[in-house]
Amino acid sequence: MLDAGVADAGLDAGVSSADAGPRLEVLALVSRAEAKAREGDPASLAEAARLWEEAAPGLPDPERALLPAGRARRERAQRPDAVAEEVPADAEACAADAWGGIVAVDPEARKGSRGEAIARVGPAAAELLYLEAVCKGILARTRGFTQLVEERREIIESLERVAQLAPDLDDAGAERELGRARTSCSVRPKRRSRSPEDRRTDPRARSAFRAS
Repeated sequence: MLDAGVADAGLDAGVSSADAGPRLEVLALVSRAEAKAREGDPASLAEAARLWEEAAPGLPDPERALLPAGRARRERAQRPDAVAEEVPADAEACAADAWGGIVAVDPEARKGSRGEAIARVGPAAAELLYLEAVCKGILARTRGFTQLVEERREIIESLERVAQLAPDLDDAGAERELGRARTSCSVRPKRRSRSPEDRRTDPRARSAFRAS
């Protein structure tokens, strides 16, 4: 898990007027999200992420809601009791939240190349970049070896940047995930060898035998 829990990324204080900061209803969404995240069960984490995502556009710093939303999505995707059918959606939403946070910090990220955006990421957005890479890796693994190979370069590029900016984040998580990304793509999955029974029952084999 990350150094800070999903429930610890709230706003510092309320405001007295709309001109001074977020509207009260936006702050209420954030408070509800934090309460749901503290409950910690999968359904509550999903609701917390949804509330943070809903609040983000109304905040002066949307990344402050998108970061905990991404954390909650990642936690759901990596739980031992995660529902396999829900993991891809959680991982994809986590990556989208994290990249949205990066764009909120650096609006130029949506205009240039991804590589240029990653090179500009500083310490303030390091965890967002880390979350995006981790969740893209989770998503790619659910879609098979080919997808993982296709995503490998971007994932490694992001993790290498995080390792430079925040080597201790998530207990040296960037280095750990780099090792996983490189190992996952180094050996292609072996095809199952066909047994004699498979060959006897294969219609193509029987047809070839009759033709001979």
